[in-house]
Amino acid sequence: MDDDTELYRRWSTGDSVAGHELVRRNLDSLLRFLRSKVGADASDLAHETLTRCITARDRFRGDSKFRTFMLSVATNVLREYIRKRIKNSRADFQDVTAERLDPTPSEVLSNKQDIKLLLFALRKLPIDQQLILELAYWENLTSKEIGVILERPPGTIRRQLGEARASLERTMAQLPTPNDLRTSMVMRLVPGRTLGPEESS
Repeated sequence: MDDDTELYRRWSTGDSVAGHELVRRNLDSLLRFLRSKVGADASDLAHETLTRCITARDRFRGDSKFRTFMLSVATNVLREYIRKRIKNSRADFQDVTAERLDPTPSEVLSNKQDIKLLLFALRKLPIDQQLILELAYWENLTSKEIGVILERPPGTIRRQLGEARASLERTMAQLPTPNDLRTSMVMRLVPGRTLGPEESS
């Protein structure tokens, strides 16, 4: 089976079969990335992201994974969405929380109590911190890959990841939850575990 880079090359030259396979492999990751921030608008933003992946094909040189490139494009789509949503053309991820964007995100809530509470806490953080945590712990990306997506040096990402986790733990400490449940929530942020907001079993 062709890897994602080859599938993307074929898709960008008009091979719809390669395009369908590439989307099948990566759509869950893209929707997970968007749903925890924009709720019901995630499908529209995912469609816009995939459309831009084709129109921006000249930017992809194959020196990173296609998924990294796709999430980089999705980050720009998300930034534009935020600026339109809050009517501030200069707003960035440090300036707004997912909770502010979508106060009742029914689509992202899991049936599992610990994941639901973890998402509740994540959405109270600035989106910048939420992005770094989710890319590291749910998408299992390296600091270098996250740096490509957010256009920052890997060392900066490592420092900001530590700061974001500390912010999340302070937020979780304020939730009226039992200690054992809070511990379970923290375990959802262990590298290697790809647990996204759509998990429900």
